[in-house]
Amino acid sequence: MRSALDLMEQVDRYIDGTMDPNERDAFQDRLNNEADLRELLLDQQRLRSAARRSPRERSSSRESCS
Repeated sequence: MRSALDLMEQVDRYIDGTMDPNERDAFQDRLNNEADLRELLLDQQRLRSAARRSPRERSSSRESCS
């Protein structure tokens, strides 16, 4: 379980750009070689994108109902 949490933390730091250069390079090497990791990264990016859009969409729909 802990290794899954560690991996998610790495994915988050990669997306956030908070990895040091050596760690980022090693993570990118893993991305090139591990399809499951690439899918996890894409899933997290999609989730973040949806979360950013969601409040605005709800706000817009409320305004159009008024």
